[in-house]
Amino acid sequence: MRKSCLIMGSLLLVTFALVNPVTASFILLPNDDTFLDQTSGGTVRDNGGILIKGQSGQQRIGIIEFTLPDVTVESATLNLLHVRSWSNLSWKLQVSGKQAEFDETAITWNNSTLQSTVGVTLIGDPLTMVGGNSGQDVVPPQWRTVDMTDFFNANKGTTVTLFLKNTDNDGQRGGTIEDREGSRTGDPANGPYISYVPEPSSLLCLGLASLALVRRRFR
Repeated sequence: MRKSCLIMGSLLLVTFALVNPVTASFILLPNDDTFLDQTSGGTVRDNGGILIKGQSGQQRIGIIEFTLPDVTVESATLNLLHVRSWSNLSWKLQVSGKQAEFDETAITWNNSTLQSTVGVTLIGDPLTMVGGNSGQDVVPPQWRTVDMTDFFNANKGTTVTLFLKNTDNDGQRGGTIEDREGSRTGDPANGPYISYVPEPSSLLCLGLASLALVRRRFR
């Protein structure tokens, strides 16, 4: 019975790829996320949200690690929930990325080399983030999106780290993005994720690969 269900599921995936490829949207969750804190260089910051600040000497740089599937996509979008700002002032968020890995339970400002801009690609234009409208909190929190289609296709099949930086050198500007643990809102579903739509040929290959794996397993 289990064998039949697996084969049927793979056949349905292949059929879906052939019949309705354009609407096949997928969600990719991060492996790790945290922020590098220049003000406490040796401290691990793996909870409390992803803090971002651009002030010289007090930088906080958000970092998010994803393993991208080896597929070509028609579109890919980074989704971030903005939950807090340092003040009521708006600020600029620039996303960038490169092939790199990290461990959120061990990385610190002092032991990281991720601050280097070598090999880093800018992703989209800077986003204008609102200031806090209830103390420092953004109420309600705002979902913000960044088109990362080109970056996704250029780095498919690899593990990448995305960087969230505030381009304002101002201690009153910057903010917090919800992390994958849901530290700020209490809901991990509010953490960062990538939504992507594979090209039809890539989606078909995914279905055929799944079917091939089932055949190999039960031969």
